[in-house]
Amino acid sequence: MALTCAMDFPCGNKWELHYSGSAIKKQEGGLPDLRIVNSTIGRHDVPTAAGRSLGAAVGACNDPGRMKNFSAPLPLWARAGLLAGLVGVALGASLVAYRYYSKPETLNLAVGSFDGEAAKIAAIIAGRLDAAKSALRVKVVPTGSVLDSAKLFAAGKTDLAIVRADVGDLSQARSVALVNKSVLMILALPGSMLTRIEKLKGHTVGVVGGEINQKIVDALKKEYDLADKVTFKSIAPADVPRAIQSKEASAFLVVVPLNE
Repeated sequence: MALTCAMDFPCGNKWELHYSGSAIKKQEGGLPDLRIVNSTIGRHDVPTAAGRSLGAAVGACNDPGRMKNFSAPLPLWARAGLLAGLVGVALGASLVAYRYYSKPETLNLAVGSFDGEAAKIAAIIAGRLDAAKSALRVKVVPTGSVLDSAKLFAAGKTDLAIVRADVGDLSQARSVALVNKSVLMILALPGSMLTRIEKLKGHTVGVVGGEINQKIVDALKKEYDLADKVTFKSIAPADVPRAIQSKEASAFLVVVPLNE
């Protein structure tokens, strides 16, 4: 009695397993002699010892349920290659995650002043953070004045700003560091008799910076009752030399930083 089992392998060849001789007659070792037939390479006899590994395939031919679970183990080189690939993927993902989380955070810092001192201070801060390889870095954003810096900050276009506490809308701001201190000066022309604020009544005071110092002007008017008695005239910083020579004002109000 002959038994045939046909199987399709991944290589594309169709194989058939045959029992040779009677199914009752068995070789020594308890397994029948097997013969393997391939449509491409022809017929080959399989030794009895190899029949042990092929017996499962033969039995699976008569049991469709077992045939579905029939699988061959991966060779050693394939398993080693698969393991190496998984390790490579894990290392690559770890490297990407490390670079992402170790990337320094950069904050924009708006800086603007008439004398350029604020920009110098900002550059020093940014340089020291870079040199220390800090996780926090600063990018300096130059502006025309502290008022422009305050407006930029209030609009949410920068993370930080070097400004005066009395300039711009800083209702949502929080102080991080005190950079410097400033002093208010009212300078009279040479030979003037203006030695006190009260004597400014009836005169014109040039306000250097104009809108930047508006809150200071309002405070002076209220504190010394100068609202209707003194004329405050805005003067751009670049126009100060000309205003002094032409005597456009009897005194000039200016706010300058104190440098140690």
